[in-house]
Amino acid sequence: MIFSTSQQQQRGLIERAKRGSPDALNDLALCHLEGKNDFSIDQKKAFDLFQQAADKQFVRAHYNLGLLYEKGWGVEQNYVKAVEHYQIAAKANLPLAQYNLSLLVLSGLGTDRNAEEAFKLCETAASHDQFAQAICNLGWFYLEGIGTEKDEIKAGELFYKALDLNLPEAALMVGECYQRGVAGHAVSTDNAIRCYEAAANA
Repeated sequence: MIFSTSQQQQRGLIERAKRGSPDALNDLALCHLEGKNDFSIDQKKAFDLFQQAADKQFVRAHYNLGLLYEKGWGVEQNYVKAVEHYQIAAKANLPLAQYNLSLLVLSGLGTDRNAEEAFKLCETAASHDQFAQAICNLGWFYLEGIGTEKDEIKAGELFYKALDLNLPEAALMVGECYQRGVAGHAVSTDNAIRCYEAAANA
C-alpha cells in the first residue's frame, strides 16, 4: 500500500506520540483540536493528549490545557484549573500564557482580582516585541491607569506600535483616542471614523 505524503505525516506523528514524545503529543492534540492535517476534530481527545504532554512537563501543553479549561473545550469549564496551567506556562516565560493569565487575573476569574498583577503579566508578555495584542492591551492599562500610574503618552506609543504590527484592535484604540481627545490626540471625529473603518476592513 502506498501512502500519500499527508498520510505518512499523520502516521509518523501518531507513532511518535505513541512513543511518548511530548512535542508529538502536543502537536497531535493541536491537530485534533483544530482539525489540521486531515485529522478529525475531537476536543476531548485533544484534551487527553495535552494532559499527557503536560504530565511530561511540556510547557506549551500547560498553556493549551489552560486554554481548554478557560473555554470549556473538551472538558468542563474551570477557571481555577485554567489559572493553574497558565501560571506554570507563564513562569516558563510563555507570552501567550502570560497574556491570558493577565486577563483572568484582571477579571477575577479563577483567582482573586488583582489589577497590579494583571498589569505586570501583560507588561511581561508585551516585552516580546512582536506580540501585538499584549502591546495594545498594555497601552489600555496605561490609558486608563489600571494597575499602574496613568500615562496617556505611553499608551499612545503602545497603540501605534501595535498598529505597526497590523493589529486591527490597535486602530480601534487610536480611533478612541481621537474620539475622546486623549493620549496626545486632539478630538477629531473624522480621524476617529477613519480608524474605526480601517479596523472594520482589516
